[in-house]
Amino acid sequence: MTVTGPGHATVMTGTDPLRHGIVGNSWLDRKTGASVYCVDPKSGTGHLRVPTIGDALVDATRGRARVFSVGGKDRSTMLCAGKKGTAYYYDRPKGQFVRWPAGHAKWKYDAKRTGPSEDALVLDFAEELIQ
Repeated sequence: MTVTGPGHATVMTGTDPLRHGIVGNSWLDRKTGASVYCVDPKSGTGHLRVPTIGDALVDATRGRARVFSVGGKDRSTMLCAGKKGTAYYYDRPKGQFVRWPAGHAKWKYDAKRTGPSEDALVLDFAEELIQ
């Protein structure tokens, strides 16, 4: 069985779950017994113990590199963006992309009405990213 959270973390850090800390999409905290999700929209990649390749790129360029990840799930985008990147994931119930850190993306697609084509959404979103 594979699990996406640890897989994304392993690929982006080059190390295993024992070292990077993402042992599942969710797990039980042994001390508290509470369920823990691998990422948190408020604190982001707090469970990720080591830098990602994107974090290393930002460091190597003294902050000049722009690292971002776009996807359909919070865990995939946050773990791929790392601690120093920006993640954009689609919040299906709200019908919009959410930016982490710092809240919502500038534009919103209203899923309740007939809207632009998927290609137009991607182009609009790409324009926001390069601004």
